[in-house]
Amino acid sequence: AFAIDHSEVDLNAGAPSPSSPLPLPSPLPSPAPDVPKGPSPLPPSRFGFPGVAILDAAMPNHAFATSLAAPFFYKIDVHERKVIAFLRLPEGCVGSYKADMSPLNKHAYVRCTVCCSCGVTMDTGRPCPRDRNGNPARGVRGQLPRQVDVTTGKLAGLRDVEGFCGEECYGSLADEGVVEIDLESGAVVGKHAPTHGFGAEPVTSPRGNIIVLKGTDGAKADVLQPGGRGQKSTLLTTLDLGFSKGEGGDVTSVATSDVAFIQDGKRNIAIFTSTLDDFVRVIDMSTLHKHFAASKTLHLESEEDDGSYGGSSNHGEYSVRRVSCAVGMSYCWVNSNKRDRLHVINVGSSGLVTDATVERVIEDVPSDYILYARDYFRPLQP
Repeated sequence: AFAIDHSEVDLNAGAPSPSSPLPLPSPLPSPAPDVPKGPSPLPPSRFGFPGVAILDAAMPNHAFATSLAAPFFYKIDVHERKVIAFLRLPEGCVGSYKADMSPLNKHAYVRCTVCCSCGVTMDTGRPCPRDRNGNPARGVRGQLPRQVDVTTGKLAGLRDVEGFCGEECYGSLADEGVVEIDLESGAVVGKHAPTHGFGAEPVTSPRGNIIVLKGTDGAKADVLQPGGRGQKSTLLTTLDLGFSKGEGGDVTSVATSDVAFIQDGKRNIAIFTSTLDDFVRVIDMSTLHKHFAASKTLHLESEEDDGSYGGSSNHGEYSVRRVSCAVGMSYCWVNSNKRDRLHVINVGSSGLVTDATVERVIEDVPSDYILYARDYFRPLQP
């Protein structure tokens, strides 16, 4: 499965179906009171909201999309380019963004956004943001606090309290984790709360047999095993990654920033990265069913020599350390966009993580995203 920014399908268009709400929801959010008047320094989105589209060969006639502005998971006919079903997310979900799917059970794994209270003893665990004059100020994700109702988490039931709805609530006590949806029936089959911390982002391996929940607590990452269709996935094990938590108490950041896989006849390896740390973790995923996984830590020495690249303050808003692996090869690339570098990692051909090394560093290559594309007209090189 892969995800791209969707921009050509109007999620507000399409004939009503048994799975869609009436009236049809609009993904266009109402003008927020905290948006300043006047021209925006950034070009407006066509729809005014972010989301991702998910496609997989296991369901060739359909795509699926998320929206931060509406509590629905959208099913799209890829031939007609129309929404054919609005799959309602569970109560308490006000929207969604990060999602992935497994081709084995044809289930989607979706991170909901929720409403949360702010305050040291409330959901966020930190004071409601204020400027120097004591007026409400923007939070770490750019939102101003407002009055909200909290319907999820340990403090569910709070009414008309100061807080947020959306990404500002990532990692808060109200962040319940990942929702699992059967894409054929449209039914929600369960929720997955992380074993450490609150909230997580799902990533599915190429074969679909592993679903990693990247948590805001970088020390651990849960691994799910998909069940049959219509059955909730089960917790296979929890990996010890050793990454840091959000810098300065910013628990809205996912400390485990990215993960990529090499899965072939001999190797079943995952590489985990963190925006907050100057090392990566290479893990053998072939023994997860035994609740054991051999691992190796690769230090990005060029970053450490520069005085620590890790830390959200060194990246800019929404920037993360990415990793991408070549299909059928031994190489993965890890970026350091702040330093315009790519780290080339060779995991070897034996399947043993002890063979993994940082083979070289490529300078002067800025990158926000990394994508491997195979040339199918040429022989695959080892």
